[in-house]
Amino acid sequence: MILLSVLTGTVTMSLLFCGSWAACTKLSGHGAERRRAIAEGLGLTARSPFRRMRGVIHDVVVHVLMEVDTTRESAPCEHTTCEALLVPSLRMGVSIAHGQGASTGDGAFDERFDATADNQGDLRELLNDRVRDALLETRRFAPIEITDDAVRYRFNGRVQDLDVLQTALDNAATIAKTLLSARREMPPRTYEARVIEEWSPVFHMRGYRFNTGALRAEGHHGGATIETKLVRCEREEFKAVITARFDHPIDSWFTVRMRQGVDGRVARFDELFKVHGTHEAITTLVTDDLRQNLVGLGSRASKIVISERSITAELSGSVDEPTLDSALSRVQNIAAVIATRSGRRGSAYR
Repeated sequence: MILLSVLTGTVTMSLLFCGSWAACTKLSGHGAERRRAIAEGLGLTARSPFRRMRGVIHDVVVHVLMEVDTTRESAPCEHTTCEALLVPSLRMGVSIAHGQGASTGDGAFDERFDATADNQGDLRELLNDRVRDALLETRRFAPIEITDDAVRYRFNGRVQDLDVLQTALDNAATIAKTLLSARREMPPRTYEARVIEEWSPVFHMRGYRFNTGALRAEGHHGGATIETKLVRCEREEFKAVITARFDHPIDSWFTVRMRQGVDGRVARFDELFKVHGTHEAITTLVTDDLRQNLVGLGSRASKIVISERSITAELSGSVDEPTLDSALSRVQNIAAVIATRSGRRGSAYR
């Protein structure tokens, strides 16, 4: 049974489980078919297992997620989330929700929203007139949550009303687009200007496309598309993430992971990395060249993972031009080794 209540002008939707998982199970019958029908009604794409529905509104990627929270001591509870992704990330430590505590100087807004970020001056600049108006116009619809990466409406229970879901998606996409526009209008922050200055020569030398607004670069080398981006970890702390996506997947059983708690500056390959795979895959792909480049990358990276589809390396702390240049060269070399060696594989690897 779905209970719809109106409290202080905000719509709250709750799913009553009658205190038992059996009730939840009964309600979730034919769940995949229902989610598929909802996705079609909203013009979204639903892929197996149909938990996440995806689409684009106002040039913004949107999702509808139906999840079950099994961490509660009482009966598991379903949630429905409508979200619009903020791409690129705001990278400001933004947290906005209904409440009180914002300090924009706009009384109507500050009385209704709580808003924090790494830097309050930057936050006030982000929350310009257009952003505040967009939030105030939709504030009575449902509780909202905004982070660096998404605008979300989260409902208790499984929401199947297409009008409610469509309104949530439209509102989230509108707010996301307004936020992204406001963020683009802001001048680079101090750390962003430094990153642009130090990283630009590295990407220019390789012919990579560097989006200075998103702090993201992309190019192709060694049988892989290589992306580098700056990711916020926590307050005023960032990391560089390099991802090489293979043009063709390698053996699905082959993985390499960097061990945690090992000093990469002095460790040998077997001490630093854990390798899984068939005997054929390991003997084919783990060459001296691969080992050398992985150890070199591991001396600076905090995390390295090679899967069937990609290489991911994370560089924490201040990543200057020489560090980024060396790490990119290592990733390119690793991708090239894997692409070259996997080209000699049999069809079983494909």
